[in-house]
Amino acid sequence: MRATTLLWLGLLAAGAGCGEREPSAVAPHPAATPVAAPSEPKFKPGEGPRIRGTVALDPQLAAQAAGHPLVIILRSPQGQGMPIAVLRIEQPSFPVSFDLGAEHAPLQSDDTPQILAGENKLLARLSISGVVTGAPEDLESAPQLVKAGGPAVTLTLDHRRGP
Repeated sequence: MRATTLLWLGLLAAGAGCGEREPSAVAPHPAATPVAAPSEPKFKPGEGPRIRGTVALDPQLAAQAAGHPLVIILRSPQGQGMPIAVLRIEQPSFPVSFDLGAEHAPLQSDDTPQILAGENKLLARLSISGVVTGAPEDLESAPQLVKAGGPAVTLTLDHRRGP
């Protein structure tokens, strides 16, 4: 009797959608809201205000840099909150030239170009830790105040992020 009960439970589970089945031809409920496909970025590469420059690496830290991605981060002048723009460069070869713009903004809104044109804090980080928010072992540059359209910037990775 126990084997029969297990067989029935297995058949019920298969019929209830617990196993693989053919796709259903049933139409979605009229009140269901379709999930929108990801939209294209609002800003195209190279458009709008730009922050350009170079990231150099202190030669004393070169041995520790191999194989780690470089992240260039633009933040508010206070250096807090979500980044305004982020550019990630895999396998950098120093010195690295960069061109940061509105297409690198995690949240692209109509006022992103105006935000870039204002004064913001720019820094570079070599992500040794692999942690998005940074960790003590990562190498960083000193932050600089920049404005899009201003002179080219040079950031030098010259210290550990620290605790």
